[in-house]
Amino acid sequence: LALTLMVRTSAIVWIFPIFFILGIFNFQRLKWKYIILSLLVFLITFSPILYFNLENYGHVLSIGYEFGLELDDDSLLNNSISLVQSIFLPFSFHPKTALFNTFDYTFRLFPIWSIISLIGLLIFSFKAITRKKYDELMYLFIFSAIGGYLMIYYGSWRFHDNPNPDLITIGTSYVRYFLPIYIFLIPMVIHSISNLYKRQKYILPVVSVVLFIILSWQSYQVVVLSEGDGLKDVSNTLSGYQVLAQEVNNLTPDNSIIIADRLDKVFFPSRSVIFKLNNDRDYNAVYDLIDAGYPVYYFYFTRSDELLNEFNNKYFTKFNLKVGESIKDFEEQSLYPVNKL
Repeated sequence: LALTLMVRTSAIVWIFPIFFILGIFNFQRLKWKYIILSLLVFLITFSPILYFNLENYGHVLSIGYEFGLELDDDSLLNNSISLVQSIFLPFSFHPKTALFNTFDYTFRLFPIWSIISLIGLLIFSFKAITRKKYDELMYLFIFSAIGGYLMIYYGSWRFHDNPNPDLITIGTSYVRYFLPIYIFLIPMVIHSISNLYKRQKYILPVVSVVLFIILSWQSYQVVVLSEGDGLKDVSNTLSGYQVLAQEVNNLTPDNSIIIADRLDKVFFPSRSVIFKLNNDRDYNAVYDLIDAGYPVYYFYFTRSDELLNEFNNKYFTKFNLKVGESIKDFEEQSLYPVNKL
């Protein structure tokens, strides 16, 4: 159970390999009472997650993704191959896709940083292998194991956070998934510069200033100026969301509930929100809320009367619900009331 949670939780997916590898090479120094205590603390800490997974998704090991990653009982009990893959390679094994994704979120996103890191890594690897230094070889081994696993684990998964699939930005989830790789490569940048100092001591000040300016400018471009996810665009987007939320609040009662898909965060907490309607139980719950006297609204793409009727017939009518005419249009989306038939 703990292993499954470790691998499935993106923020700590790389912790298990670290401790596993360190444990192999330092077996005699392991303090088992502390390991057992750590596991107990881990399980206690994650018990709320297990509970809410069960409440929200119907299984303690299910997660909030929408593409069939849930582990059902049959695969857990009867299919060991499926179990191993669902735990360690839930997005299957696609080395070519993983290679392209890794290249996109290293050399394409951070070209100068990546080149300097690669130079430092090559120098570091050559020295570690020729000198046979234990600490340096251990660093390379841990980096290779964790970095390689993360590249295959997440790189095999092809998705687009941004509406423009061609954009490679810092806000894409791959950056978060590959964060341990970036951390491991930071010393390689220093290694490149330190080797440059040993060979070109007298020009180092000039080179250092030039590198500082280049790397700072690239970081500024990625973090601040990049399209869509840069701080400048994010600030403008948040300002627009604040205006949108205020307008919707003015149009709806305080006890309103808004079905808002990915814009749920715009209206919460000033309004209660429902993130998507995924199954029959969700539609029945909406009916019960309206029956209990709560005003329910749907914030969705703007539709013509004809398309709105088709939308109702396809999704709402069979649950004795109807999405009414738009109260107000906001560019490409509109605020619709949801009523009982």
